[in-house]
Amino acid sequence: MDCSNSWHTELQRMIENLGAAEIELTFAELREIDDAFSKFKLHGERFSPAHTALIDH
Repeated sequence: MDCSNSWHTELQRMIENLGAAEIELTFAELREIDDAFSKFKLHGERFSPAHTALIDH
């Protein structure tokens, strides 16, 4: 595996992700996102009991 450019790829991704901070959503867009997510029924725990025990509460 060639890792010589992995730092460059990671830097590019970080810069792309920082661009997301510039996005402004309207109230209607936020409502549309919220409505879409509300259609999913969540079940189960977020983490397994073993992983939950590792979290510093």
